[in-house]
Amino acid sequence: MTLSNQARGARYRQHTLELLGRLGYGSARQIARGVWGELTPSTRKMASRLLGRLRNERLVVSKRDGDSVNGEQLYALTKAGVAKLTYPLPMRRGHARDWLRHAHAHRTVANSVFVAGNPVIRSVDDNFGMTELEIRSCDLSVEETRFEYEVDGRRQVKIPDVIFDHPCRIWVEVENAWRSSKDLTKLVQFLRALFWRGPERFDEVWLVVTTTGAKSIGQRLRKALSHDDPLDGWPRQVKELDARLRESYVKLWVLDAETLTLRPEPLSYRAQG
Repeated sequence: MTLSNQARGARYRQHTLELLGRLGYGSARQIARGVWGELTPSTRKMASRLLGRLRNERLVVSKRDGDSVNGEQLYALTKAGVAKLTYPLPMRRGHARDWLRHAHAHRTVANSVFVAGNPVIRSVDDNFGMTELEIRSCDLSVEETRFEYEVDGRRQVKIPDVIFDHPCRIWVEVENAWRSSKDLTKLVQFLRALFWRGPERFDEVWLVVTTTGAKSIGQRLRKALSHDDPLDGWPRQVKELDARLRESYVKLWVLDAETLTLRPEPLSYRAQG
C-alpha cells in the first residue's frame, strides 16, 4: 500500500520525535540517517526542514554544537515534544533541554554511531539496541547495561557506549580518542573477562573508530592479543582465548562522517598514506 504524501510526512515527523527522545539530542544529519535510512544532500535537506518546522511549533529547541568543526545545530525535545512520544524519556525527564545544554563530543559521536549501525529507526519498540543516553540513564537493570569482573582481585565495572541488538547482541566501544597503554591493557583485560566462557551476554565487541587519533587501535590491539613468542609465559588457555578474540569476537569498524555509515576494517587496520 502506497502512503500519501501527507501520511508519509506524518510518519517522518513522528519518527523524528521518537529518535530524538532516544538520543537525547541530535543533528539534522543524524536524523536524516536514522529516519530516512541514508544521509544524502536530499535527506539532509528534508531533515533540516522538518526540524525547522518542529522548532517553530516549539516541539524542539536547538543550539549550535561548539565541538563540531562545522558548528551543526543540535535539536532536543521540549515538554510539548515529549508529550508526542509513545514512551517516557530516559529517567522520565519532562524535557531534553538539560541534555542539549550539556551536549558533549562523546555523546554526539556515539549518537552518530548508533544511527550508522542501525536500519531505519522508528521508535523505542524497534529493538535495535540502546543509545548512550539510554545505557547511562540506569532505567534498566544493571545486568543489562553493566559488566563486572575482577583483575588481580580488584572489582572492575565497564559500561558500553552503544549496544546493537542485530543480528546479535553487540557491545560497542566508540574510539574517539587515543588510548594510553594503560587504557589498552584495561581493554584487553575486559575482553578476556567478557569472553572467558565464550559469548554469553554479548556475542561480539565492536570498536568503532571515529577520529584519526584512534586509527591505530586495531593494530595495537592485535599486537596485544598476539603471542608470537612461544615462551612468553602466558597460559595456553589465554593464548587460545586471545586467538578467538582476534578472529571472531572483536570487530573493527570506521565511522564515515560524510555518510554516517560503518566501514569494516581488519583488526590490524592501518591508515593509508
